Amino acid sequence: QRLELAMTGANAGTWEWDPASDTLITNAVWASMLGYTKDELASRYGADTNILPFLIHPDDKEKCELGLKRHLSNETHDYRCEYRMQCADGAYKWVLSVGRAVRENSDTHSLKMFGIHLDVNTAKAMETALKEAKEKAESATQAKSDFLSNMSHEIRTPMNAVLALTDMVLKMELGGRQREYLNQVHASSRTLLQILNDILD
Repeated sequence: QRLELAMTGANAGTWEWDPASDTLITNAVWASMLGYTKDELASRYGADTNILPFLIHPDDKEKCELGLKRHLSNETHDYRCEYRMQCADGAYKWVLSVGRAVRENSDTHSLKMFGIHLDVNTAKAMETALKEAKEKAESATQAKSDFLSNMSHEIRTPMNAVLALTDMVLKMELGGRQREYLNQVHASSRTLLQILNDILD
């Protein structure tokens, strides 16, 4: 009773799985996470029936089975897996399942698994939102990088060419009016290049 009160207070669904008979026993919190009562689950799937194959999202089944096999073969100390389960309204919810296999004696049929279910749907939503925000930030950074690269190549490079060619022409013999115009071109080009450099910086 104390354990049940503690699990209910922590909003943790408890489960017990018997691999030999493939039966699953859960508490009321486990059912309520999915929008059911225990009686509703029992009437829909049968009492103590292992309903996980029916409720786990198809894309998560392989991950769950792999984690279970690794635990039962003693590769992991505990069974731990996050997956989606279908609720009464048809929507899927993320849960974290943590459990451990226990063998009462050397008899193969004495193996049982006990564990808890925790609702991690909100945490998963936050994780997804954070991932999307990160991807948007990375995309914006890449766009900025591309912009700076294009600005530098498409504008600064031609401006440097204008300055260099103007310098070369100013070293030639020119008329007074021609030299005056070229000096204005050269001064304007240097001003534009400085503005461009400030923008890129």
